Amino acid sequence: MGGTLTNLTAKNIGAVSNPFGSAGMVVAYSKNVEVIGGEIANVARHPDQNYDGVGFDFEGVGKNISLRGMNIHDTAGAGIFHFNNSSLPDIDSVIENNVVSHYGTNPGNSSEGIHFAGGTGLVTNNVFNNSRGRSTYGGTYGGFYFAANTVNTVPTTYVPTAPSALPSPAGTGLVASQTPGTLRNDSSGEVGFKFTTGAGVVSVNGLGRRFTAGNDKSHTLKLYRDSDKAMLGACSVRTSAGTPDALGYQYCKLAESVSLLPGTAYLLVTTEDNGGDQWYSDDTTITLGFGTVNASVYNNGSGWNTGISGNRAYGPVTLLYQVNLAYGGTASASSTDTANGYSAAKVNDGTASTDFNGWASASPVMPQWVQIDFGANRTFGRVELFTTSGYELRNYQLQAWNGTSWVDCVPAVTGNTQAHRTHAFTPVTGSKIRVYATLGDAASSYARVNEIQVFGKLTPTCCPDRRKSGIRLQMEPIPLFRPSRRGGSHSVRNLNSLGVKPVAFFEHLGEVFFILKADEIRDFVGTVPTLPNVKLGLLHAQPQQEVGKIFAELLF
Repeated sequence: MGGTLTNLTAKNIGAVSNPFGSAGMVVAYSKNVEVIGGEIANVARHPDQNYDGVGFDFEGVGKNISLRGMNIHDTAGAGIFHFNNSSLPDIDSVIENNVVSHYGTNPGNSSEGIHFAGGTGLVTNNVFNNSRGRSTYGGTYGGFYFAANTVNTVPTTYVPTAPSALPSPAGTGLVASQTPGTLRNDSSGEVGFKFTTGAGVVSVNGLGRRFTAGNDKSHTLKLYRDSDKAMLGACSVRTSAGTPDALGYQYCKLAESVSLLPGTAYLLVTTEDNGGDQWYSDDTTITLGFGTVNASVYNNGSGWNTGISGNRAYGPVTLLYQVNLAYGGTASASSTDTANGYSAAKVNDGTASTDFNGWASASPVMPQWVQIDFGANRTFGRVELFTTSGYELRNYQLQAWNGTSWVDCVPAVTGNTQAHRTHAFTPVTGSKIRVYATLGDAASSYARVNEIQVFGKLTPTCCPDRRKSGIRLQMEPIPLFRPSRRGGSHSVRNLNSLGVKPVAFFEHLGEVFFILKADEIRDFVGTVPTLPNVKLGLLHAQPQQEVGKIFAELLF
């Protein structure tokens, strides 16, 4: 079995005795299956049984099964069960962006958010709402990659809602040019290339795979450090959805950004299946916009192998990166606890972690600050701030030096409990940035900052053909209207039926903006905070009927 199933619903399951156990949905003995969206609710475990009563069941003997965007709640056993039927658990599974709530209401052999019986895959961007004091994960799950999963403690009366769509990745593509080679699909494993970074530190938040006509399956993309083959990040790209960029790549967003250090070798690969989607062999040549290609590489299960040296690649694959402006700047602080190995210089050394590795104030008396001097003016609109797990900085201000005074980049942060915070804001220009702490951590009252990453304005990646002010525009033909989370009615299926003909569209942070002529926009209502050259307007299908705040005019 293979294919994509969307918006399925399964409710009130398990009232009848079943010798094989009960589950809201089961996928078994299959590969290349995508289950996207929908709801699984009220799955019981019959009194005759001591097992199952789970929400979604990866039954086993399968490969490349994806579960995304599902709202699973009120299950007797685990919300999600990753089983090993015939002692063969699924491999390359994807469990992404699901909301799992009220699991383990009447447990038998499982009660967790996810119970594993082996296998491999990704578990990313899921939310677990725990109302029964259950474990989030149970069983054997050493072959899985976990990132950006959230656990909340909620009352039993909590009503869960379906997950929102994940934002699109953004940045500059690593592959600058390419000459595709021979198409093939005659082997299984990980294929791609090895590359060495140039000067500077870059942050990666998306991975991409070259689309080929006829591709319709999901592929797990992975980024490894070459020296120890440690996997730094992974995500799954859906070739059946999304528009390739100008070079033909489709992207998936990493659950957590990855910092690449200068002069370091990495492996970038895609997971392929014998007889599945086609991909290009390593007679393909590529050039990079950052760093150097070393060789094509592959791993068919027996270890890593080098293909052809030089600018060769399988796939090919790419990534989206941004240059970290903080790296190379001069860091200083109000005071530093040097006796315990802390240093202001560690906040921009390129090591993003939430361990004890960074700067700490010498005193618990606030305020305290740590700053980075760029040496010249820089324009930036996003900061990744890492503090220490268990010792999170509670109250602080993120400020830029404009030449005469410190100005807030974002409103003052209070009551913070996160060790990693992303701050996106209208781009500012300054020669320095600082974290000004007014309340230290809850454990010791000291101020701690592990890493400050600073980036310019994000460039959305979606559409080929033309670029203006960092925005890629898709020119005609215009597709059917696609809804946006910015609100408004979504009943209109074709903009042309309104007598309006957009000249282009683009995507930004998961939303679609249509570009109209100014005289077709009835009212302008504001700007997009992270895109200062775009302002939003209202379009009325009929007098006084608002279609949505999703139409924009480029300002140049």
